[in-house]
Amino acid sequence: MDRPGKVITISRERVGSLLEKLEIRKELVALRRKRGLTQKDLADRMGVSQPVVAELEAGRASDVRLSTILRAAMALGAKVKISLEAKE
Repeated sequence: MDRPGKVITISRERVGSLLEKLEIRKELVALRRKRGLTQKDLADRMGVSQPVVAELEAGRASDVRLSTILRAAMALGAKVKISLEAKE
């Protein structure tokens, strides 16, 4: 079992599926559209290029960090909540 505070490395291949499972990708797209923003608008607010936002939204981003997700949330006027649920 991993101990608290231990850094866990996730392979690049699993990043897209992890984003999908967490539904972050879908929520980012929905919120961006609700705000009437293009990917370019969001990218400008985040200080990144439009292809970075496109890859994040498509689940193809090879190196997604919590800081990137937080930056997107802040740019969209949202907050990030992380929760854990026990497996049944």
